[in-house]
Amino acid sequence: MREYAGGSVRAMRGKWQCVVRYRDGGGGEWVTVTHMTDVPVGQRGGRTRAEAELRRWRDSLLVESAVEEVSARYEAKIAQIEQGQSGRAATAALHETFEEYARSYVCDRRLGRSTGRPLEASSRRGYLTILDNQLLPYLPQGVRIDEVSTDMVEGLLYELQATGRYSLSTTRKAYNLLRSILAQACERDGLARNPCDGVRAPGRPKPRLNSLPVAEADKLASTLAGMRPTRAVTTAQLALACGMRVGEVAALTMRDCDPSRNIIDVRGSIGRSNGVTERGRSYLKAPKTDAARRQIPMNDELREIVGRRRRLVRDLLDERELDWSDGLYLVGDLEGHWTTPDNLGKGWSSVSRSLGLVGLAGRSVGLHDLRHTFATYALARGANAKDVQAILGHSSAQMTMDVYASSDPSERAGMMRAVSHR
Repeated sequence: MREYAGGSVRAMRGKWQCVVRYRDGGGGEWVTVTHMTDVPVGQRGGRTRAEAELRRWRDSLLVESAVEEVSARYEAKIAQIEQGQSGRAATAALHETFEEYARSYVCDRRLGRSTGRPLEASSRRGYLTILDNQLLPYLPQGVRIDEVSTDMVEGLLYELQATGRYSLSTTRKAYNLLRSILAQACERDGLARNPCDGVRAPGRPKPRLNSLPVAEADKLASTLAGMRPTRAVTTAQLALACGMRVGEVAALTMRDCDPSRNIIDVRGSIGRSNGVTERGRSYLKAPKTDAARRQIPMNDELREIVGRRRRLVRDLLDERELDWSDGLYLVGDLEGHWTTPDNLGKGWSSVSRSLGLVGLAGRSVGLHDLRHTFATYALARGANAKDVQAILGHSSAQMTMDVYASSDPSERAGMMRAVSHR
């Protein structure tokens, strides 16, 4: 499936023109396509209208590309059935070595098994790293895909854990990738049985959160409210006040968080890429799940946080005699560019160290730790788990409870005092 860059608008012969670049999902050269709008360049609010048309046009390109991909897969399946094949007959791919088959599995155009969406470049890089470091060294050299056995899978898991070099999380990721590769060999290439069947992956470790103690959340919120609303401070306030991820805050435009609408519209995120994009190593991406695409109701605290940042941006624009645009990024620069999550994190690290913030895990408090703090705080104060799930953008309330319920030792101690019989 094609990979599309974020897109931009530019003046062309007196009207605004939309510009989008794309390339095939497997890589290759970027191709530029354009769409001319009917919006005059000099018209008041024209750029905003053109940017809205850009988003609609780009969305239509994404849908068109997805339809073509699904149609091609469907036609290929129909052709296979018409040829009298069951879909499980052994293919020549089973004679490839595991390494050859696995690399093809990771690098070919394909959809994520859990999301049904094209793999991101960062995910592909991560899978290749796991393949090189945690799978190939622990399987027999040159073993064919149809020669991988249950004993080999068990031996691999044993060695990964026995060496002490890898965490349980890393071992689980290696197992899940191995299982997915072999599952494709069964589903598409006729492998008789997945050798991972019947082999249990090591238990998932309970995440050790580095959130602030609940008692200190109010104090930090008050401290940040008294500071200048810089990019890092505003990002930290939003993470603490409504649990937004740093990439989501980076992608917020003024339009997405207009206080008059009483909602924060989370429509995307700024991600990292090793490919050629409009902003080098970062790009605007759609939410990974439907739950992550959400609207967060504004309370008085959120209206004040957003309002302070918008007022500062207006003042800076006036100083430089620049025009306001609803398309400006809330924590971006005055030229309309976003700030990368890495830069926001670096800016916050300085603030966190200066305030001496230390989380429950004993580490300096990062921006994502403030998201954890929001969730822990909300649940400790009696918020409904489904509501917290919706605000965080989790796919299920069970995930929210599994991660955050009773994660603050002081809250657990308070509960035990409350139920004491003495």
